[in-house]
Amino acid sequence: MRIYDKSVEDNDESSLAINIFLPQKDMPKPARGDFVVLLRLKIQKRGFGDISLLTHRESGIYLFTGSKIPRPPADASAAFSPSTSRVKRALNKVELAHISFSYHGLDKTRIPTEFEFETRVIQSRNFKEKFSELKDLKDGTFYDLLVYIVRAYDSGDRVSLWVSDFTENQAFYHHEYKGPKTAVVQEGDPYGYQAKFSKNLPATSSWEGPFGKRSMQVTCYDSHAEAIRTGSEAGKGHWVMLKNVQVKYGQNGANLEGYLRGDRQFGESKVNMIPLNFHEDPDTMDPRLYRALERKRAYERSLKAQKKQIDDAAAAGQKRKSDALAGGKPVPNSKLSRREKRARQKSAQNAQNAQVAQNIQQPDTPVSTQKMNPQVKCENHTKPTSSLSDILTNASADLDIDGEEVKLPMPFTNMNYRVNVRITNFSPPIYYNSPSPRGLLNMTSWKTMGTQTPVQVWMTKTWQTTR
Repeated sequence: MRIYDKSVEDNDESSLAINIFLPQKDMPKPARGDFVVLLRLKIQKRGFGDISLLTHRESGIYLFTGSKIPRPPADASAAFSPSTSRVKRALNKVELAHISFSYHGLDKTRIPTEFEFETRVIQSRNFKEKFSELKDLKDGTFYDLLVYIVRAYDSGDRVSLWVSDFTENQAFYHHEYKGPKTAVVQEGDPYGYQAKFSKNLPATSSWEGPFGKRSMQVTCYDSHAEAIRTGSEAGKGHWVMLKNVQVKYGQNGANLEGYLRGDRQFGESKVNMIPLNFHEDPDTMDPRLYRALERKRAYERSLKAQKKQIDDAAAAGQKRKSDALAGGKPVPNSKLSRREKRARQKSAQNAQNAQVAQNIQQPDTPVSTQKMNPQVKCENHTKPTSSLSDILTNASADLDIDGEEVKLPMPFTNMNYRVNVRITNFSPPIYYNSPSPRGLLNMTSWKTMGTQTPVQVWMTKTWQTTR
């Protein structure tokens, strides 16, 4: 029911909605142009919508037949209709006199015609309940949804929400639980040179739940997207009522998705999103929200128990592995056979290193390091050195083909060597023309080398390097 008084009679768009919750037999039945007195109503503003009035068990509703209200100074007691009212107390003479004054001082041109009024009454009686839980959603229908916002993504011209009421729908996308994940983050060390400064932080890209087919994506446009960006009550972790959501299959054709657009009847400025307060008194809380909260708590308890079972099973597996290792028994491994197969396939490649390995295992002749260049450091200084003749020798592999041993020369060898060598030449001839910034010498050190050029200095130095 919508009402107006003298304060807004000049604005045809201004009126106040009253939400009446009573049994059908006790519901007031106002006629066109009747006057109503309301006592002890609750004022509510649901999210981004307009202010409205809400009745409760202590509210009083007094209807007066408009055509029977006398002109002041007479009071309106004769026009009172007790059969269509909800009386909590008797109105006094001052209140009854004010009814006559207010009614006859009001501009009645805003009152709809008899035909318009009856049409609106019929439309209100034919109201179709569009509320549904997510488990009952079907393709090609508009619904009112009471949901919990799991995630929100801003794509510029629209905002995508992942919502859930903790019921399952087989047409939703399936989110799997893949266990806890962590991401290694380097502070000021993107290449990981300083491992001690790394931290294990929770990964933010993984799905945090609810898992399974309990969540649906809702894409919001127009004023709805702007309301989500600017409002603090329509973000992650909040309960909202979404009105007139179109549900259909998304672009992949496999999962249901929701779409919330501007209202064609009331314009694109209307926001069909109402934040809900789940901290309010349970007596006044929407029973649908109460049931959704119970489902959320039940899901969280079930998920906690399942995670504990997974952790216990993982711990038991680690214990069995440790016991097997302690007892000298091999640990059963399904990948063992594949590893052995790969090892056999690589036997030919390992054979090519036999000759080089024998040379490397021979003891090195001590080399004097007194004349070594201290600025040149070997990466693997603990490895034995090799001679250039060993390095230049073409490696070959001994293969068994149809029972016959065949020596196959290898086209190349991927090996690292440590050598003691003297540089005899390099290119380019002028060292500071080298394109590598690591090869540049300190310009101030050139002046301390006397008549020797940088080329001559490096040619007479002995160094250690790897190939």
